Amino acid sequence: MMAPKYERLRLLHLALEEGGNQLADPIDRIEVRGRFIVVAAGDEEVHMTFGYQNSYSDIGAPVLGGGSWFVRLVDAPRRAERSGFRRLLTLLGLSRKPSER
Repeated sequence: MMAPKYERLRLLHLALEEGGNQLADPIDRIEVRGRFIVVAAGDEEVHMTFGYQNSYSDIGAPVLGGGSWFVRLVDAPRRAERSGFRRLLTLLGLSRKPSER
């Protein structure tokens, strides 16, 4: 591994490359959101998760500088769930939609 800022650059380069392969229009945004990377072109977005795969020698010891980043396409993550109380009201059929207020 290199210094953290260079590792982030390697990861973002990989994400841009994968996003460019998936999107029809030129990329105009890239964002890291927790464990997800979002690459966007206009209204279209590609969501990816990422990780680091280390390389190991024949005796099982990590190889210095031998690892690499990977990205994996995923569906867009869901928004945060409603609060527990609101969820309970929804399950009981007591919640009101904004149009019913």
